[in-house]
Amino acid sequence: REQALAERREARERLCRDAQRLGRFRRTMLVGMGSATDREASVQWEGGEEALQIEDLKKRIATQRLFVESSRKALNGKRLPEGAAGSSGGAAPMSQEELDDEIWEQRELCFSKLEAVKRDEAELKEREQRLRAERDEHLRQSRAIEVEDHACFGHFHVLSSRYQLLRLLSRNAHSTAYRAYDLATPQHCVVRIHTLDPKVTDVQARLQASARECDQLRELKVPGVVGLLDHFVHEGGSFATVWEHTDYDPLDVYLRRGGPLPEKEVRGIVLQLLSTLRYIESKGLRLEGQDLRSSRLTLRAGEVKVSGAALLGLLRKGTGSARPLVGARALVRSSSSLHDAETQPDSCDRGDTQDAEDDGGDWGRLAVRSVGITMHEMLFDKTPEVPGDEGSLLAPDAGATIQLPDSPKISAECREFLCKVLDRYRRPSVQEAWADPFVAPPPRGAVAGARR
Repeated sequence: REQALAERREARERLCRDAQRLGRFRRTMLVGMGSATDREASVQWEGGEEALQIEDLKKRIATQRLFVESSRKALNGKRLPEGAAGSSGGAAPMSQEELDDEIWEQRELCFSKLEAVKRDEAELKEREQRLRAERDEHLRQSRAIEVEDHACFGHFHVLSSRYQLLRLLSRNAHSTAYRAYDLATPQHCVVRIHTLDPKVTDVQARLQASARECDQLRELKVPGVVGLLDHFVHEGGSFATVWEHTDYDPLDVYLRRGGPLPEKEVRGIVLQLLSTLRYIESKGLRLEGQDLRSSRLTLRAGEVKVSGAALLGLLRKGTGSARPLVGARALVRSSSSLHDAETQPDSCDRGDTQDAEDDGGDWGRLAVRSVGITMHEMLFDKTPEVPGDEGSLLAPDAGATIQLPDSPKISAECREFLCKVLDRYRRPSVQEAWADPFVAPPPRGAVAGARR
């Protein structure tokens, strides 16, 4: 408890210190309104020491490039820049040999300055990317503290005589997540309070059904998914679930901080996600595609976890009117490292719903598509533009091919796999994606031969 209080004080002090370096932001849209992309675009940053230094670096790069271009034009015309062909005061003009030496020196100076410009541009790109990531984190921390203050949280309640609440992690219309401490274990955990719709009449039956579902989930050890530790009925007709606490970084934040990942690392992450999907499919469960997006995944030291676990769909929406599941139960997000003060469905969820209808309700193919979108973002640091998707300018066409960026370079197997999983007309099932040459492990005989 004392440590949590110290963390809250330190977080506020750090925000004040970072404001001078990162600048100050102001919102042009109410918090919680619009999609996630609209909310990010509505934040405007002003000032900041780091931003001023970046502008100075841009001006220096522009000046050096202008000097190189003007010097090259003069050298290509076989003449020196103005004032360099001879000395003032009536001195003797330069000889051809001296002129050639001067031209050679100027050319080498241009080469040297051009290399310096390339280094400055690489530094500029890195600093801009770091500033963008630090501002995103600063904004997230500010929102989290703002929500924590308005939630009247700070009395550090103990739930079920066992779980000491420490910090507010996230809050939306139907659930609230806290970082907590298990006094019985003892260990850190995440407690999520799910609020049912007050219009629901048979509350007890709904709570009992949720408890049975959670009992089944606790018996399953799903690889790559944050595990459920405990559950209990909370006051006021709400339901509480307790999850493992992991110190993983959200994948989208990790990418904004470090940029695209190398193909080998991406392949390992895709392999883990498909392995998790295979296990879930074998147990008769299902995983919604939006839970495989970068904003819902967490990563640490090359190990990825799905920020969710199997629960009833009613706990996700807080009502009993959720869209019926097709042939299995739903896996619902309940992250142990929730990184947004107000969790909102991302703008591509509607596209997932439409795609599910196109796939005839096959959740596995939709999940593979989401893996492909996340894979594209990890490789190229941006989401793909797929024909027929919402917001895409490309019309759906059975003969259309998926256009991938030319840089960074990826292998032919990687390119073929990515185009296949993004193409709605060739999209493989979970097992077919697992058996793809880009993902499938090598035969045992080949591994044994390599060891010899």
